[in-house]
Amino acid sequence: MNGRSPNWHDGWMRAPPIFIVHVTMQGCSGSGIQVDASHVLTCAHVLHPLGPEEFYAEPEGKRPDVRHYPVRVRFGRFETAGTVIAQHKLLDLVVIKLARPRPGIAAPLEFDSGYGGGACVVGLTHVGQRPEALLQPIGIVAKASSQGPLLKQVKHEFGAQEGTSGGGVFADRDGSLLCVGVATLGGERAKMGAYIPAESMVGFLKEAIGFELRPPPTNDHGRYLARSGVAANWEFKTPDGQLALAFAPILQAVPDAPASISFVSRRVVTASQMRLLMRDRILPGHHRLPAWAKTAEQADSAIGQLGEAMKWKFRLPMPEELQIAWRGTNFPAGQLKAPEARPLALRDFKANDWGIEIPPMGAIEWAREANGYSCAVERSSVEDGPGPTTVPPGDVSLREPCFRAAFDVEGL
Repeated sequence: MNGRSPNWHDGWMRAPPIFIVHVTMQGCSGSGIQVDASHVLTCAHVLHPLGPEEFYAEPEGKRPDVRHYPVRVRFGRFETAGTVIAQHKLLDLVVIKLARPRPGIAAPLEFDSGYGGGACVVGLTHVGQRPEALLQPIGIVAKASSQGPLLKQVKHEFGAQEGTSGGGVFADRDGSLLCVGVATLGGERAKMGAYIPAESMVGFLKEAIGFELRPPPTNDHGRYLARSGVAANWEFKTPDGQLALAFAPILQAVPDAPASISFVSRRVVTASQMRLLMRDRILPGHHRLPAWAKTAEQADSAIGQLGEAMKWKFRLPMPEELQIAWRGTNFPAGQLKAPEARPLALRDFKANDWGIEIPPMGAIEWAREANGYSCAVERSSVEDGPGPTTVPPGDVSLREPCFRAAFDVEGL
C-alpha cells in the first residue's frame, strides 16, 4: 500500500466492515464475505473437518464436497445458521445461504483481478461479543495463473494472519475500496500466500445466486458506506410482488436505540399499497397520494402488519432520523402541491445526499421518541437548521400525518 495505510485501514482496525463475517463448522473456523442479505462467500477448506492440508491434498475437481454442511455465521451479536448451497467445481469457493437474513449489507462494489502492488488481507475473529478485524498488508508479486479462461490464483509476499481464509483481499485506488480477491493460502508462518482473483469470485457468484455488479458510488458519502459494508439503498419486495420499499441507512448512533445502524424508508407507503395490508380505511384516491393515519395507533397497526408481511420488526422513525431525512431542502411550497392540496408521494421529490426522499413543507409525519411516546413532527422552515418541530395535538387531527417505516439492524 505504498508505505502508508489507506483511509479505510485505520477505521477497520477500530470497527471491521460489516460485510466480513466469521464462519465456523464443527471446530473449523475462518472468514467470509457477505454479498447480499442472505448469502456469504467463503473457502471450502474453511469448512473441511480435517483442515486445509487434507483438503488441498486432493487434486482439483476431486476435493471433498462440503455442500449441505451446516455452518454458523457471526458478526458481533448477530449469529445465524447457514447451509452451503453451491461449491465451485475447481476453485476453493462455496456459497452459504443464511437461515436468518441480515438486510442492508452491501458487498464491495469494485472488483479488479488485474491489480498489482500493495494490498491487505482482511478476515474476522471475535473477542467475546466484539468483532475484531484481522488485517495483514501484503505485496502482490505475480499475475494470476489460469486454466483456460478461468483465473485460478494470484501469489503475494508475506502470509496472512491465521483465520483470514475466506476473507477478502483489498486495495486502495484513488480513495476507493477495491476488492481484488478471496484469501485462500498463507498463514502467519508463511512467507508467501495466495488468493483467488475477483473475476473468478464474481463469476462463481453470478452462476450460483445470480449476483449482479452495481456501479460503484461516485460521492464521498457513498464511498464511506461502501467501505463500511452498508447498502446505500436497500430494497425489499414482498413475495407476491405487490409492495416494494426502498430503505436508506442512518449510521449515527441514536440514544437508547438497540442498534447503531438504522434503516428508514425513503418514502411513505402509498394508500393503494396499504389497502393490501390493513383493514382500516386509508385515504382512497390517486395512487401517488401517501398513506395517512389520524392516530399513531393506526400508524403502528399498519407498520406492524407491514412488518409481518416482510418478516421484519418495523417501527415508526425517531425524530432524529427524520431530521437527517429532511436536512438541506428548501423547496418552494407552491411547487409541491398535488390536486386537492395534498402532497405527492415522497418518491416524487429529489433525494438529498443521504439518499432519503424528502416531504414538502407543511407535511407532517408520525414519529416515536426513545421513551416510546408518539408525536407528530414537521420540518422546520429555518434554512440553517431544518430540524423537527413538534405539532400541537390539537392540530394533528386536522392535518392527518403521513407515516413511513423504519427498522434497526439487530445484533451489530
